[in-house]
Amino acid sequence: MRREQGFSLLELLIVVATVLVLMAIAIPLFQDALLRANTSSLSTDA
Repeated sequence: MRREQGFSLLELLIVVATVLVLMAIAIPLFQDALLRANTSSLSTDA
């Protein structure tokens, strides 16, 4: 019996969906942290 190599379409879709969910959570958190860092930097420079 020949063993199939590679990933199935379903497996790839699950991985892509998981990465998208993690990015949807991480990007707003990163932007908020960046905004707070910039605000803190501006207040200490003034």
